[in-house]
Amino acid sequence: MHKTIITAAICALALLSSCASLQTRTGHTKEVQGAIVHQPVLADLNVRNTKVTGTATASTGNSLDAVKNLALKEALTSAKADLLVEPTYEVQRKGSNTTVTITGFPATYMDFRTATTQDIALMDAGSRYMTSTAKAELAPEKKKGTGVFVAVAVAVAVVLGLLVAGG
Repeated sequence: MHKTIITAAICALALLSSCASLQTRTGHTKEVQGAIVHQPVLADLNVRNTKVTGTATASTGNSLDAVKNLALKEALTSAKADLLVEPTYEVQRKGSNTTVTITGFPATYMDFRTATTQDIALMDAGSRYMTSTAKAELAPEKKKGTGVFVAVAVAVAVVLGLLVAGG
């Protein structure tokens, strides 16, 4: 009987010591109706004045956008940058391989801050004069005589754009 009491005591101690307390917490959620309005956050952009280049080659099974992204990743990694300003792409196809070379000015974000009233006015003005980035695709083969036609069409478009902008 003495042995049974000792065994029961050891089992009871083992059970009590192996129990861990379980803590639970309840979270409450609420569905948001409508829009959430917040202050815009701005950052300064430190653009370096020397260009960086990245190159990637892949087989035909990869899309052109995927190869462009690989070249961009290589350029950003080598420059330790967040983005490229005014990137240009050169695409070459040889057999089943596509090679993309990207060149642009590396830039990094810095000094994040909440936008002020003056910043918002500047952002509105800047959005009117945004420049587009250049993307080079494979150019179709030129036909003879199309160069003059294209030059005249571009000249007419520029003149019409100036007339519309000025008037």
